Amino acid sequence: MRVLIRDELHDNLTPEVERSVSSVRKTERVEGAVLSPDDATRFYLSQTKRIFMSLAAIVLVLSLGLALLADPHDWAITIGCAIATNVALALVFVIMLRRRGRIWNATLSAHASGLPPVGTAIVVDGPGLSLGGRTIPWSALRIDQVDFNEVRGNRYAVAYFIERLSLATATDVVVLDAAMIAKGRLLIGNAWVRLRPQLVAAPQGIS
Repeated sequence: MRVLIRDELHDNLTPEVERSVSSVRKTERVEGAVLSPDDATRFYLSQTKRIFMSLAAIVLVLSLGLALLADPHDWAITIGCAIATNVALALVFVIMLRRRGRIWNATLSAHASGLPPVGTAIVVDGPGLSLGGRTIPWSALRIDQVDFNEVRGNRYAVAYFIERLSLATATDVVVLDAAMIAKGRLLIGNAWVRLRPQLVAAPQGIS
């Protein structure tokens, strides 16, 4: 099994990565479908906007709350500073959103490569991995490569997410990409959980 973290090859999974990935929400059945590049782009940008808007709303409420704690005679200044801070923050978020959009467009072809055809229904459940009308039992699948994304809040707050999973069968390789599948992160996470015992039973390493 090949392990990539932020596109860098690693010998095996570290305990830190294991703890982060093991926190995935486990469900009996996850259903998704392969998205078109346009649909995946719209979903990615809408999610990113939602995160930025939530952060902006939190900062706005906190800054106005702190401004109102000042002496009433200073409210004009403190509220003005709070508004100016939030306007500046909104501009920063706009710049960050555009930058993320450019990065997404530059990597879109890599995300879409190797996937089943657009619209293919994908199901992860007890019997196995289903692609359209084809169900592959878990015993017939082997993790060929796993790609992680690393998100760092600070030196102590680090999270890892599976971005892409390549599964080998006896005849071909099935590629799953979290960004290109509806409910992709949950679906891939549950596929990983079901196949993870294979890695425990066999030595880890780069094949």
